[in-house]
Amino acid sequence: MYLGQQTNTWRPLVKTTANLTDVQSLKSTFEFRTFDPEGVLFYGDNHSGEEWFVLALNGGVPEMQIVKVDILVSVSGGPRLDDGLWHLMAISTEGKFVLLEVDGSKALMVGLHSQMVEEFRPAMDGCVRGGRWLDLTTPWEMEEEGVALRPCWDRIQRGSYFPGSGFAVFNTSALNILDGEDGVKIRVEGELAQMDGTVLSIRGGDQTLILQVEITNSTQTILVKFGSPEVTREYAVHKIKALELTIYQHSLLLWLGDPLGDPAVDSFPKINQNVGQNMLSGGRLAIGGLLGEGEDAVGSNFLVGCLEKISVHGKQLDLDLAAKDASISSYSCPVR
Repeated sequence: MYLGQQTNTWRPLVKTTANLTDVQSLKSTFEFRTFDPEGVLFYGDNHSGEEWFVLALNGGVPEMQIVKVDILVSVSGGPRLDDGLWHLMAISTEGKFVLLEVDGSKALMVGLHSQMVEEFRPAMDGCVRGGRWLDLTTPWEMEEEGVALRPCWDRIQRGSYFPGSGFAVFNTSALNILDGEDGVKIRVEGELAQMDGTVLSIRGGDQTLILQVEITNSTQTILVKFGSPEVTREYAVHKIKALELTIYQHSLLLWLGDPLGDPAVDSFPKINQNVGQNMLSGGRLAIGGLLGEGEDAVGSNFLVGCLEKISVHGKQLDLDLAAKDASISSYSCPVR
């Protein structure tokens, strides 16, 4: 069961209910796999939500939170689980404590004398299989009607997967770029020759299209469109593993990386438009699609492929912070 397909991250993907008097076992087991360092695995409550329990990852390590009456506590620790491997998880109670075991070893215990709760983002790009939940036979139900569960991929690798049905959009103001005088550097890595569609696009605060990078798989080319009036250049994508763009106030520097040869560097001519300032003044950066005009999230020419790394000024972009289509996997890609 793939956990990362919610359209609303504050609603559960699947749920079940049970009368606690019917519970014969206070132990649940399941297998779990992810590259995502943060998000909720599962949540349970009773007394109409007044008491609840959460198992999550925070910084890649397990975290458990308990609310009972007016007490709210949490504890985190144990091994990092965001390694893309399957781990056997077991949760049980020991007196007043809840115990988490990982791969047969005690990893974490939480009770009412633990530390105060920490905040985290609930979205989780991960998979669960082979679960036994308190030995209950009540079937799980989809929270959102008409949505089918997506299967888990057999094998995964680190990266962000775009299946061609949506993109992720950031407001440039959220990227912590102080100014564009020294250039805004954007870098993507992956098997670019296997991709198809728009890798990234940028619109300025005035809705002008500043930049589009598009890969056409059938012709094995990369098309870069920059500025207004538009300057267009085409490159062969064969063997290219990384693409880096440095956007200056009036120009663009392109770097294409080939691990088996010398990198290619191309400088676009200067234009009158101050694209750097326009980009940082209410602009938007889209990963995996071409931004439409206006403030809505309408896009087109969506990317099919795995971006292994996406960074701005050397800092990895977290797609969970973007306005993201539910079809995109933020932290994992299938191994074909």
